Amino acid sequence: GNAGVGSTQSDGFAIDTLRPTASITVSDTALQAGETAQVRIVFNEVVQGLDLSDFSVANGVLSNLRTTDGITWTATLTPNAGVQAGANQISLNNAGYTDLAGNAGVGSTQSEGFAIDTRPPTATITVDAIELLAGQTARVTIVFSEVVRGLDLADFIVANGTLSDLRTVDGIIWTATLTPADGVQAAAESIRLNNAGYTDLAGNTGVGETGSESFAIAT
Repeated sequence: GNAGVGSTQSDGFAIDTLRPTASITVSDTALQAGETAQVRIVFNEVVQGLDLSDFSVANGVLSNLRTTDGITWTATLTPNAGVQAGANQISLNNAGYTDLAGNAGVGSTQSEGFAIDTRPPTATITVDAIELLAGQTARVTIVFSEVVRGLDLADFIVANGTLSDLRTVDGIIWTATLTPADGVQAAAESIRLNNAGYTDLAGNTGVGETGSESFAIAT
């Protein structure tokens, strides 16, 4: 019938059931062709086991994942070519890493949104006459796939003629006047546009050359 006295304590034990969490930021939220961005992943504690396979990237790839302290990680985001998309994210599968106690993250973490425009602008050129005689001119229409800027007459090459009065009201449809050279007899002439001479609003330049349909000159 003797009762115990006081209290008895077990040996000590630690509890860590706090799961790691992450936040993701992107250094450039409007990426164009040739650009990359730094991605910063910050955890609430040191984590281990994180690798590139834990991420999914809309319209791009991640590389060069690294850390110096296990809490702040960085990677390089490279956008895919030929993409025009306004709402992209990086998603992290939180089950892919653990804290030092072995707790895995839960669910997924998304970055802020970022835009990608790596699609070069393109053009088509039409001439409203199939044959030009002495004293005649033709209207040339250049239609782009998107708004462009920086286009000027120096970007065009015209065999046996000249362009003038280049203008636009919306940046997509441009017009000019074609005047043939005197004393020319040619059955298949064209206007060529150097696509490196202009950019879209994101700064992407065109690629190569664009030629017009053929037209004849009889002056």
